[in-house]
Amino acid sequence: MMAMRRDAPDESVWGKSRGLSPGLPPYPLIRHLLDAAAMALHLWDTYLSENQRARIAEGMGLGGELERARNVVGLCAGLHDIGKLSGFQFCSWHGSQYLSAELGDSRREMTADRFGHDVAGLQVVQEVLADLGFAADAELKVAERLAEIVGGHHGRYHRVENGVAPAFLGGSAWARQRTAHAAAVHELLGAPEAPGVFKAPAAVLVTGVVILADWLVSQEDYLRGRQQRLEPVLTDHFERSLKDAPGLLAGAGLPRVGCSARGSRRRTGFRVRRIRSSCP
Repeated sequence: MMAMRRDAPDESVWGKSRGLSPGLPPYPLIRHLLDAAAMALHLWDTYLSENQRARIAEGMGLGGELERARNVVGLCAGLHDIGKLSGFQFCSWHGSQYLSAELGDSRREMTADRFGHDVAGLQVVQEVLADLGFAADAELKVAERLAEIVGGHHGRYHRVENGVAPAFLGGSAWARQRTAHAAAVHELLGAPEAPGVFKAPAAVLVTGVVILADWLVSQEDYLRGRQQRLEPVLTDHFERSLKDAPGLLAGAGLPRVGCSARGSRRRTGFRVRRIRSSCP
């Protein structure tokens, strides 16, 4: 049987507009999602401690399979703004004027009510994951946990029952684009499989990674540069995002401070007194 062909991500869907060049189309959502995924991978590799990585992996039932856990964390970051594929697209006149006709014609019915894109993401991400075959029935709780992370990426978790009006999410064209965006992220991450579990403490740590990754790749100076020189294909864009991640982290003044007292005054300006033989 021939596999169903999915839509490609529509790059008229915008992810970032404020503070960018008004003479250019806003920054495409799929590009921002890939930037966040790349940054989350870098944070996993260089910013999280060994024990933090281990706790996240164990919370996913992936103790000893750190690479699998790493890619799931990347997917969480890569889906964080999936809720922007909604009536959110019409909250900026500049952004919405570039929308393709198929999506832009929905303005009237999708803007009767306003909701947060984080809440919209919480509501739609389980359906998107099911479309990808990422979380089957046995992993329903995993999909719910990932949805909570998407909904909490602004620092506040939401209840599913406090969801958005169906009209805000749009019709079938919008649903197909949510799946197309998620599929592109999923594929470039190597098509990670769902873990068997996703415990709450691990999800809290992952939410922190997603929040930090999102902030780091949302800096306007960085986005203006990318906006002016978009790579022609998403694979190249993702590779560039991976290369840019170390510089963005370093430029934000967020070096990882180790536990050794030696040299602590030089790094932080304070002398660290050792109170235990090892750090967690």
